[in-house]
This record gives sequence, structure tokens and C-alpha cells, in this order.
Amino acid sequence: MIYFIGPDEAMKRDFAAKCSIETAVKYCKDQNVLGVDTETEGFDFLTKKMVMFQIGDKSNQFVVDTRYISIEPFRNILESKKIVKILHNVRFDYKVIKRWAKIELENVHDTMLAEQVLNCGKRNYGYGLKDLAYRYLGLSMDKEVRNRFISLAGQPFDKDQIVYGANDVKYLCEMREMQLQSIQTFELEKVLINFWGRKCDGGILPNISPGGSAPPVGDGSNLHPYNKKRKVTGSKIHPSKKVVIDGVEYISLKQASEILNIKHSTLSKRVRLGKNLDTPIRRYKKVHNDTF
Repeated sequence: MIYFIGPDEAMKRDFAAKCSIETAVKYCKDQNVLGVDTETEGFDFLTKKMVMFQIGDKSNQFVVDTRYISIEPFRNILESKKIVKILHNVRFDYKVIKRWAKIELENVHDTMLAEQVLNCGKRNYGYGLKDLAYRYLGLSMDKEVRNRFISLAGQPFDKDQIVYGANDVKYLCEMREMQLQSIQTFELEKVLINFWGRKCDGGILPNISPGGSAPPVGDGSNLHPYNKKRKVTGSKIHPSKKVVIDGVEYISLKQASEILNIKHSTLSKRVRLGKNLDTPIRRYKKVHNDTF
């Protein structure tokens, strides 16, 4: 069942039941596993606002219009170390939620990173939510709906957008169950903990830096445990030179260091590697001994 939480004039929906945020919180706090997702105005988490927040399980999904409703009541759930939160590419959603709601996620399962580990980072395999939905559930997702969140300009969500948001968390719960079977079969739990953090009541406590950078993930090509170590190339990055990190352009490395709350020398090394913060940290630990 889909429940929509938003302004009164926008809650008259024949495809989503009316619900208060208190009711949603009461339901979610009694669950052991929840799917979580966000929709934003764009990919720059520093400037593009979160417009939709989705949380729920296979049976019930709650869609919150965050332009009008605060998700602060969900804080204890999102920061709980007992409730597993399932996300796809947690690195992005973590930064969005922390930036716009000042809430830090705990105990997560990242379906994208799990899929990359299960397939040894195979190139061109497809690790997007759309790819996993088709691979595991045989469903075709219309990701074009996602692009319509960018140009909302204050307009209410339409049916397709609300259903799209609700299905995201529903599919996450279903895919995690199938991924766990493979993870246990191939005994890959320790590998995932190595990337994510430490085990915690059925999920993972993510390795998150104070600046909001979540577990490092990439296109999958650099996650294979037997890949050769990439050579460090390039010269030192000048402090006043523009840099692009995680798709966000900063006027200087100094500014990036201050905003991300990452040591200047450490950030400089990451930039010189060519993969910025997307490069797995542990692969370079023995060579450079630079961890966040």
C-alpha cells in the first residue's frame, strides 16, 4: 500500500492513501528492515534540494513531500543501529539526507555495492537500480520519471512520480532478500563488511567521514580484489586550482577540503589518483597509508 504525506491540498489521491507522518513513524519503528530512497532536484547534493523521501517495506511504502514536510520524526529510525536500511548507492543518499535533514544513516545495506561485489566489479554489467530490478525481479523501470523531479518548480507530484518513489523502496526490500542468498552462498559477507564498515544487527555500520562521504564506490571496474594497483599519476594539485569531486566542482582544493571536512593532503592524493573519492580506500592503504 502506498501512503502519501504532504500538504493537504495535494493529498487527495485515488492511488495513494492519506497518512500522517506520526502514523508512518509508528509503523516503521516496529520493522527490522526498511527500504529508503530520496529524490532531488539534481545531482549536486550541496545545492540541489531533496524534494521527496521514501521509506517502507514490501507491504507499505510512505512517500514524503520534503518541500513541505520535515523528516525529522524519522531520525531515530534512520540513526538506529538495530533497523537495517536498504539503499541503492548509499553514498549519494547519505550525503543528501545529511545535507538537507542533518540526519546520519546507520546500519545500511547498499544493493549497488553488494551487486558489484557479487559480480567482482565486472565491466558493463549494469549496476543501476533499473538493471537490478530487471535482473532480479524481471521488471522494467521507467527512469525518465526521475528526471521530472528536476524541473518541478513547486508543482505537486503526479501519480507516476509518487508510484515511482514508492516502488523504489519496495523493490529494494525484494532485491536485498535475493542478494543475501548469494552473499551467504559464496560467503561474501566479510568482503562486504570490508568495504562498508563493521557488522551491526543484520546490516552494516558504514564507514562515513565527518564531511559526509560514504563508502567508496565506483563503476565496478576497480572493485575486483585481484585487479592490479593503479599507478599514481599527475603532479601535485595546486591549492587554488578548480577541482571536480564526485561530480561537484569546487573553486579550489582548499574549498573542497573545508566543505568535505577532509584533510587537504589526503584529498590531494585522492584527486591525483584520477578517481577522486570513488576509488576504494582499502586498496591503497598499504601503499599510501591514507585513510579518512
